[in-house]
Amino acid sequence: MVLPSTAIETSLISPENVWTLWTLIVIGVAVSIYLEQRYRWAARLSGPVLTLLIAMILSNLGIMPKSSPVYDSITDYLVPVAVTLLLLRASLIDIIKTSRTAFVAVQIAIAGSILGAFVAGALMSQFGRTFTDASTDAAAVKYQKELPQLTGTMTASYIGGSVNFVAMKEIYNIDDALTSSLIVADNFVMAAAFVLIFSFASMPWMRKRYPHPHSLVETTDESREIVPEHRQPHSLSLLNIATGLAISVPLAAASTFIAQVVAGQLERSESSGQIANSMLVPIVTSLIGSKYIWLTFLTITAATLFKRHLGRIHGTEEIGGYLLYLFLFTIGLPSDFVSVVTHVPSMFVLCTIIAVFNLGFTLLVGRLLRLNLEELLLASNATLGGPASAAAMAVSLGWKQLVTPGLLIGLWGYVVGTAIGVCVTEILKQCLTTAT
Repeated sequence: MVLPSTAIETSLISPENVWTLWTLIVIGVAVSIYLEQRYRWAARLSGPVLTLLIAMILSNLGIMPKSSPVYDSITDYLVPVAVTLLLLRASLIDIIKTSRTAFVAVQIAIAGSILGAFVAGALMSQFGRTFTDASTDAAAVKYQKELPQLTGTMTASYIGGSVNFVAMKEIYNIDDALTSSLIVADNFVMAAAFVLIFSFASMPWMRKRYPHPHSLVETTDESREIVPEHRQPHSLSLLNIATGLAISVPLAAASTFIAQVVAGQLERSESSGQIANSMLVPIVTSLIGSKYIWLTFLTITAATLFKRHLGRIHGTEEIGGYLLYLFLFTIGLPSDFVSVVTHVPSMFVLCTIIAVFNLGFTLLVGRLLRLNLEELLLASNATLGGPASAAAMAVSLGWKQLVTPGLLIGLWGYVVGTAIGVCVTEILKQCLTTAT
């Protein structure tokens, strides 16, 4: 990789100063996590946003370089391992068998995100320059050019979560400034959506129109003290760490190798004219040529076939989550404050449209199918925020029987989110190009 000369000249720390860069990265991530768990204002901003802000401060002040081989190593090697670690508990048998009607509800929520993505893509393509209060034409052009990828990324994120967001970012190599803006807007929209979801859960108007068996029993202190299995304190032993990494690293390596072989074969077939030109070709190529798709497939297969053994490994979520924090820090480094703030309004509109369709479509179709209010809201929460937020919602509202289903349907979003995000991106590429 050839580093820009400006990055070397304007940064206090050289891009080759590996130890110093790693020191600042791990300290910055630690500070973000500490602030989020210690102070309410920080929790409202969220750890990922704090991580981005700290990174942007260090790079915009000229302390850290905007690019370095250190950042590339995190993206190339640690991110695939993180995704694998976060998927090790996603057994398809458990997801379908245990979640029951919540599994049906989450399919509706996923459909809502997809529908919202196409509406958002069409609207933002039409009025993109109005919403993108860009300071230069180049910034507006960059946003419009990557609109399908940004929309597909938020589709994947609002089906699964940060795992899918990161995977989409890497598959399409989305501009870091746009990614940073998207994360900031996403967190604000998600926070507003959660407030709305929680208010709907106790709103008399909603309860009159939906069955709500899980809310009939008065919430007690005992029910509020339930802790989902994935949040219970476990002793993180050396064997847990060793086993988790011994499984995740080979899976990441195998996925990368398979993707390279498949992508090479597809490229040769396309150049020789063996593949007919069709709208499905880019979709299929992006899917089977992506290491993250293979990573998901191989990990889910292992998690399903060996669920008893993998279920005993504790700490994989924490380790995987920490590795994703390191990646988020590197996203913030190439970004500048002006560019991020410039794009936040348009990103906010994009995220809002998808989130509104997710919740609205879920409640509308759920009403027609006479599904329970609690499971519908839980499904929307799981797709917008991921498995941890869904399980936490069930705990906080005293829905004892929905704690595990909330976690499982959130994991289902991890499983399908990236593939659906790729499909949405490729379809929007075709449609928006044709429209212009």
